[in-house]
Amino acid sequence: MGKKQIKQDIIFKKQYNSINANIRFKDLDYADKREDDIIDIHRDENYDNEQWDSYTKVCVYREREETDEEYEERINENRKFQEELRKRRYENYLKLKKEFENE
Repeated sequence: MGKKQIKQDIIFKKQYNSINANIRFKDLDYADKREDDIIDIHRDENYDNEQWDSYTKVCVYREREETDEEYEERINENRKFQEELRKRRYENYLKLKKEFENE
């Protein structure tokens, strides 16, 4: 079994309707601020009549270890994915085998 992964939860999000918005520390209005919270600021400018307006988005993330349930779900999903890949590889093998045996 592998080890648990670190997950990031969004604990705060705010969007501004300008690419030049100033993000002030006081605007990060959420309780229980921690020094290891991660602040991500994304600025997206509208180019050549895109379908959205320019904006600035700030998100604050907090890292945590995945729960036992999340770990089990991830391991099970990975196992299913590996089985599906094996099945597809085998099907491709049979097709190739048939193709090259007939030459």
